[in-house]
Amino acid sequence: MKRMKTGFLLILCLLIFCSCSETENKMQEDLPDETFQTDETDPTSADVMEKYREVLLGNSSFYEPGTAEDYNIAEIRSCLTGSEVGEVTVSSFTVIDLDDDGIEEVILWPAANGNEEWATQTLGCVILHSIGDKVYGYPRWYRMFYQVKTDGTFWSSGGAGNSGFGKYKFTEQEVVHERITYCETYTDENGQQQVRFIVNGLEATQEDYDLETDKQDAKPDVQKHRYTEENVKKYIS
Repeated sequence: MKRMKTGFLLILCLLIFCSCSETENKMQEDLPDETFQTDETDPTSADVMEKYREVLLGNSSFYEPGTAEDYNIAEIRSCLTGSEVGEVTVSSFTVIDLDDDGIEEVILWPAANGNEEWATQTLGCVILHSIGDKVYGYPRWYRMFYQVKTDGTFWSSGGAGNSGFGKYKFTEQEVVHERITYCETYTDENGQQQVRFIVNGLEATQEDYDLETDKQDAKPDVQKHRYTEENVKKYIS
């Protein structure tokens, strides 16, 4: 009798195990294909590019947190300056991932009365960055953001003895400047002005600083595309 009970229990366990295995296999078969497949496309990035394209084509606006205003691209002068500097228009644009998040930003470079170099050095530029369903525009004065390189690094300067290069991070309200290599002035314990050199976040000598800045200057500059409808559709897609 004991043998019969033992055999019956073994058979019952086998039946339960087979039933569980079949149920698990059926559940896996019923799951959608995307659970087991990797989609190499990035729809989020595509959506962002579409929003940028609509802004550059004048079909939608961008929001500037500093003034809490929405601007059409035709209103670029109002976004950059409140002074009378003549006609200010977008002259060219750059598409680049400034903050290394895998989604690109767009830099709008202005021209004043047709002069882009003067406008850039006087008025600066506007960086477009997408957060959620909104495109934000951040005006940058020239000394804050110049000599932009293809890896997203750039130079900034606060005057003699205060300059260097770094990267940007973005929030809804501001642009965070993360300095990498720079020099800065300070007053020592004797009341004398001194210069401190920082290389990759660590205090260094001027020789090390000069070496790193030479490497930075040798990096390729970002590419500017002339602002035309054809180029917008070609490079922002």
